[in-house]
Amino acid sequence: MNIYTVSEYDKEKLVTNAIKMYKDSLLLLNDDSGRINENMGVYSCLSMKDKVEHILEGLRLEYAYIIRREYMESSVGNYYQQYFSEEEYIMYKKGAIDSFLHCLYGDALL
Repeated sequence: MNIYTVSEYDKEKLVTNAIKMYKDSLLLLNDDSGRINENMGVYSCLSMKDKVEHILEGLRLEYAYIIRREYMESSVGNYYQQYFSEEEYIMYKKGAIDSFLHCLYGDALL
């Protein structure tokens, strides 16, 4: 797969799926049982949690902000208007998605 041939829609779905795995890992950590059940795929889920957090720490501030607001918090509307113009937002969102995916998948998408 080549990141340059993947549609913007599909890139957004990849980010959405990665963040869903991240959120699932948070739910598993907050499970009241206090134990990790190996056959539930918890180890890979926890690995994804750590990877997403590491990626967000390393992303440019504007990119991390957009990923957090749009994919982790599910913000709707024009939340970005107090920070960016429409043109800046579009540019930053595209950059945020591409950078996030590049960090997540590395050279597998190149």
